[in-house]
Amino acid sequence: MLSRIGHSARVATFAERMREAPPRVQELLGRALVVVVVFSLTTPAEWLVPVARTALGRRGVSVGPPVTALLAVAAALEMANRPDRDPDPGPVRREPRSRSRWTRLRVDAETYVVAAVPAATALVPGLVLLPRRSPLWGWAVSAAGRLAVGLVLGLDNERRKRRERARTAGDRRTS
Repeated sequence: MLSRIGHSARVATFAERMREAPPRVQELLGRALVVVVVFSLTTPAEWLVPVARTALGRRGVSVGPPVTALLAVAAALEMANRPDRDPDPGPVRREPRSRSRWTRLRVDAETYVVAAVPAATALVPGLVLLPRRSPLWGWAVSAAGRLAVGLVLGLDNERRKRRERARTAGDRRTS
């Protein structure tokens, strides 16, 4: 029971710190959370396809699941940056929007598609590369894709930092 109380307090302090954090940090954490959720949905297919190909005695590296996982991350990040979102919510805390039944169904469908498409692409013969190699090389392709996503997010964060510094330096010069 005591550990739960401590956990609740840590969560509350984290939430308070995030409210006080600069918008860039809040956005970075949101983007990282989107990536974690998408990868948690696509990982089973990425890891099981090489094992299934090996068990079936098929050769070649299936790049379908890793490539579709990268596309799912790109699509999810793009959806998170939709222009219909409020670009500057300000310090005022927004009330949660009530979601209609159709919105909930759309979100559920998008979730199932993100989870199912990588597994379905494993069946496409044109997405099998290196036909003489072990299918277990698919894990290396998957790891390379995840490293690429981390690198792109890091570089994008650096680009945003430089842009923010340039904007604040420009504001100081005009003041």
